[in-house]
Amino acid sequence: MTRRSDGTEPRTDEIVPPAPCGRRRRSNASLGIVLIVALSSAVLSVQLVAAQVVDSVATEASSVIPADTLAPDAMGPRRRNIGISFESDDTRHALDVWFRGQIRFSTPFDGDPDRVGEFDQSPGSDFDIRRARLNVRSRLFSPKVQFSYVQELSGDTPLLDLELDVALGESALLQIGQYKIPYNRERVDASSDQQFVERSIATYAFTLDRQRGVTLRRRWAAGTHWQNRIIAGVYEGTGRSADQSADEPMTMIRWEWDFLGEALPYSQSDLAMRPTPAASLAFGTARVDGPYTRFSTAGGGQLDGFEPGDSTRYSIEQWLQEFAWHYRGFSLQQEYHVKTVVDRDLQRESELSGGYVQAGKIWPVELASRVLPIELALRYARIDWDLTALDRELTELTLALNVFFEGHRNKLTFDISRLDVVEATSAGHDTRLRAQWEVSF
Repeated sequence: MTRRSDGTEPRTDEIVPPAPCGRRRRSNASLGIVLIVALSSAVLSVQLVAAQVVDSVATEASSVIPADTLAPDAMGPRRRNIGISFESDDTRHALDVWFRGQIRFSTPFDGDPDRVGEFDQSPGSDFDIRRARLNVRSRLFSPKVQFSYVQELSGDTPLLDLELDVALGESALLQIGQYKIPYNRERVDASSDQQFVERSIATYAFTLDRQRGVTLRRRWAAGTHWQNRIIAGVYEGTGRSADQSADEPMTMIRWEWDFLGEALPYSQSDLAMRPTPAASLAFGTARVDGPYTRFSTAGGGQLDGFEPGDSTRYSIEQWLQEFAWHYRGFSLQQEYHVKTVVDRDLQRESELSGGYVQAGKIWPVELASRVLPIELALRYARIDWDLTALDRELTELTLALNVFFEGHRNKLTFDISRLDVVEATSAGHDTRLRAQWEVSF
């Protein structure tokens, strides 16, 4: 089946029986390009007019939660001078509330096909409100205690994040609740802070996504070239809104080294145009025994080729290597994953490997008497499925253009992708066009 772009699977009544793998249907790329250009021009015109009005008023909101509070060790929603702010007279309590949404056009499909036959089932052009979310971030009694809440404003299970962060001194942080666990950078990077319209194809196979549990972070040698941190956690291992329980809890450990002496925030694109470089090298591992072989925003589920099971059927172990670097508008980010799945019922072991590498560069460009950051980015991703029942290779090559009006909180993103699937006896490919307006207020 063709997955949605966030890796979730459609409902049973949305699944179309696979078509025979014949000649690939040609997409109406010309119509897609015309629609993307027309919609983008309209949004760009509105943005430039609005910017002139805002500049004439010359007002600027201030965050009630300091930007460096608990950062860079804390991950999750961050207040960015938007929305509504409240603060008590003694400044011990504060509350930030803001909304964010994504409006997306895609053609001839939005998701990532993972079988050759799915290229013959492209649903055609789509115009959609991709995400609509309410974000709340608060300070309780002290800057060392913060609470965050994220709710999807559509769907059957709207609660995304419910998290309590407690700073333990100057170098440790405790997280409790439901949230994206800090295993790999691409997944922890907010969907609003991506360089591309959506995350890479590697997310589907390797992310641990949102879980319920406890995470402890500890930092050493702050401010030196040996600055590093260990992040360890224990979780239910069933994902968000799971219907089953796991035989054993999920355990995760990650080690990060800021070898240039400065922490790199979990956000893509070097919008800060850093005068000195910042970089991170990380390694991680995770393990869980339970009914699921993958996780997504929808919760626990199955990789293609695996059947539903009980709480003891699958044993998963995976490893990660990761690198990220920002300097003077240049950015580089990379991950490599290895994942082993043991099916105890069938006495079968399968392995998946892959990851992505992406790079971008920002230039200041004058548009209608206003200088805006413009970014070009390129990404290559690959997944190699070494499964007894399903041996294949998936690749993605994506080129993106970003126009930033107010950083990541108000931007236009355009990308074009070449997606390939190679199976044992057949191969297929297609080109996908997407345009998206990301806005927070």
